[in-house]
Amino acid sequence: MKKQMLFVGILIIGVHNLYGSIDSDRIEQKLAYAAPKAFGSFMMFKDRINPQGLDEWNAAIDEGKNIVIVANKKSKKVQNYSRRIDNANNELINAIKLAYNTMFMPFTNVDALSNEQVVANLRHKKKFTALFAKIKDDANQLKKEIKKSKLSEGNVADVLAVYIANYADNAMNSLDYWTSVKSSKFYISPLVVDPDESIRGWKVKRDVIKES
Repeated sequence: MKKQMLFVGILIIGVHNLYGSIDSDRIEQKLAYAAPKAFGSFMMFKDRINPQGLDEWNAAIDEGKNIVIVANKKSKKVQNYSRRIDNANNELINAIKLAYNTMFMPFTNVDALSNEQVVANLRHKKKFTALFAKIKDDANQLKKEIKKSKLSEGNVADVLAVYIANYADNAMNSLDYWTSVKSSKFYISPLVVDPDESIRGWKVKRDVIKES
């Protein structure tokens, strides 16, 4: 619950602090309104992505990119940043959809998961956590480059990167929440072990012993 409060707090706090502008304030407000509508208010994966909310989210992303492009017409860096923002945003949306369709939607009308389904969800959680972590890292790296570039309206691009990174982080924390709360039907006990992982771990250990 402490982790849940942390990431919710991060999303509520203004992302640009001292670097804000009229344009970045407007884009941030649009993203702050669209994001919970698209992905969920506090906890993601309660339902599939809301189409109207997603349209509003994408519209705010596109508006932000256009502001930066117009302000830096001759900058090759802006084209690179714009492409990477698009990629990160598309990867985030696709990962959220895939995680929901894989780990949650199939069990909408199920009271409890079988042991096999729990093990399968453990594998899926590892895969999606790694995917969201990569999206977050890529967005944070882009944010660093944007800050160093000193582009005109760079604070707008910064807002876009920060929101994408925050919602990738939100997705990871949401996966943790649903699989760590005992009252959730998606709960995965710490005692649950992926048999394939156990076998691979044993083989690695055996090989190391042979070589030593």
